[in-house]
Amino acid sequence: HGLSGGNYIGMGYHDGKDVADWSRYITGLDPQSNIILYGVSMGAATVMMASGEDLPKNVKCVVEDCGYTSAWDEFAYQLKDMYGLPPFPIMYMVNKITEEKAGYNLKEASALMALKKAQVPIMFIHGKSDTFVPFYMLDILYNAAPTEKEKFVTEAGHGESSKIDPELYWSNVFSFIDKYIPN
Repeated sequence: HGLSGGNYIGMGYHDGKDVADWSRYITGLDPQSNIILYGVSMGAATVMMASGEDLPKNVKCVVEDCGYTSAWDEFAYQLKDMYGLPPFPIMYMVNKITEEKAGYNLKEASALMALKKAQVPIMFIHGKSDTFVPFYMLDILYNAAPTEKEKFVTEAGHGESSKIDPELYWSNVFSFIDKYIPN
């Protein structure tokens, strides 16, 4: 995003590893730091993927808002929803190109797989009216996490939960965070 480098969008896969590295870097600068990972949409997938990495104890919790199970699942869903097409053969061709050009497999870009290794508390947020990342992915992700966790469901569309009722949204988010970083 912005002025960051690179030639492709990693769908959270490499980005999650970067977030873990940044967490270690921050901890090296400030061993007393308290770190919260927060992301929306692809950012949510990123922080979930980071949750499966070897994070420093300074990472106290993760808050994800409308993240997807995997890049493969999200693209396959969009292919069917937008064009009425099945995953075969298009997804397989796209995956091969992604492997060659970006160096990762769309199935590897999996928040679901990463969550199974998570060791930090996670808050899962999703709007029931999300038509971009389907609402059903919320329960799949939530059930995969073996950690302390909470679920916050809104009526919002994709990435809109914080805008529908900002006071309710942020009070829930900060209430969750306060459990792990008391004032």
